[in-house]
Amino acid sequence: MSYFGHANNRSEKGLWAAVFNPPLKQPTAEHIVTVLFTSNFVGVVFSRTLHYQFYSWYFPPLPHLLFSTHLPAIVNVALIAIIELIWNIFPPRPWTSLVLQSCHLIILLALLFSTPRPAYYSMMQTPNKTNKAESKQAIKAKKPKQM
Repeated sequence: MSYFGHANNRSEKGLWAAVFNPPLKQPTAEHIVTVLFTSNFVGVVFSRTLHYQFYSWYFPPLPHLLFSTHLPAIVNVALIAIIELIWNIFPPRPWTSLVLQSCHLIILLALLFSTPRPAYYSMMQTPNKTNKAESKQAIKAKKPKQM
């Protein structure tokens, strides 16, 4: 779990240096949430048995984890849909367990090999200079003239 938690702050000296010589940069709120969600997910992936009660606290963080990887959006949505479908099949069968663990493995590998991306990168775009200039002109045009 430490490897996943420190994936964004890795150094050449390894975990020892990360623990005893922490970086001076403060972690962002997104980084903290991602580390906690990833730790929770790793616990679910490596648990011996999965119960339906796990689903209530394990499923809500999945969209955040998936969209923090570099998998295409359609793959993220497909993984969420497959996991939802598999958890709703009762009684569990060997093939459902295989599909669920395969989805978990895909997500785990995607988290392992993903690089950090800026917060809300896929949801918001930073305006470039031309958009800023155009928006300033539009605001000036909308201001009523004072007499």
